[in-house]
Amino acid sequence: MALVQDFQIISSRETFIGDGRVNDKEEVEFDFRLADISERHAAILQFEVQGLTVANENPDVEINNRKVGEIDRHFLRSKGTDGEMRFWMPQSMIIPGGRLRNGTNTLEITAPGWKHSHDRDRYDDFRIRNIVLYYRTSISARTLSTA
Repeated sequence: MALVQDFQIISSRETFIGDGRVNDKEEVEFDFRLADISERHAAILQFEVQGLTVANENPDVEINNRKVGEIDRHFLRSKGTDGEMRFWMPQSMIIPGGRLRNGTNTLEITAPGWKHSHDRDRYDDFRIRNIVLYYRTSISARTLSTA
């Protein structure tokens, strides 16, 4: 028997996180449904991040109200230019077994603070896109014998 893997596109659109726009979002949530997931096995979460350059801490990532990891900040500033803020940085993390479930799941990402925080600008604003989850299903497949 072969194990079957699957993936779920959680969001392909660009999502702003922070307080630098009219529609401030200190945290964002993405609801997604899974079917036939093997809940005891780990999964892989992949995404792209832009503009996370001056945070004091890494943003927390939670699934179903349980922390599963952090988004890594990217400090690429060189010679005082901000050109690196436009780069989309791919990232991934391992989601431990037991965090995902069949049915509705919620991914939550929280904006991080930064050292020059004040009342109107408390967070290091950033964007996230192309959020994809790869997971093992509970379905088994028979392999064909070549003999």
